[in-house]
Amino acid sequence: MDQPRLLSMSESTKEAVEVIGKLWLLTAALFTLCMQAGYALNESGMIRKQNSLSVLSKNILNIAITAIAFLTIGYGIANGDVDGGVIGSKYYFANNLEEDDHYFTWLLYCAVTSLVSTITSGAIAERMRVNVFLVFSFIISGVICPLIIAWTWGKGWLNTMEFQDNGGSMVVS
Repeated sequence: MDQPRLLSMSESTKEAVEVIGKLWLLTAALFTLCMQAGYALNESGMIRKQNSLSVLSKNILNIAITAIAFLTIGYGIANGDVDGGVIGSKYYFANNLEEDDHYFTWLLYCAVTSLVSTITSGAIAERMRVNVFLVFSFIISGVICPLIIAWTWGKGWLNTMEFQDNGGSMVVS
């Protein structure tokens, strides 16, 4: 919400709005993480039976690698005071996340970033070794996707040119 409306509300109403906002971010992140199961089952259904277990384990490792990459460098690039620039300037290695209360935003952005690398893993199923894919996943979720998030959702240079992202369709695809 914008600041003038929040100033006219009572303290309990402000707290309720903040709690509802955090619950919404948590719900959206959990729904997005549940999509991982659908993509994993879709991917394992499109490959040979002998490789389905490795594809499922690769998708679980992808979530872990994405969480590490996005926590260490990705969120700092994506949402660390971009202010019309190219990359953010804070929140690297989870610094100041607690002070600025960004945990729920981090979770949602991490879930979206994890989906991006999971979608690309379906295209390379049975064509790439797992260790190479994990490096690919780290680069996608730690650098490439956070750059796009910074430019659009993080108030970067595209946002200053009045770029509009309809429902996240540009960032995810």
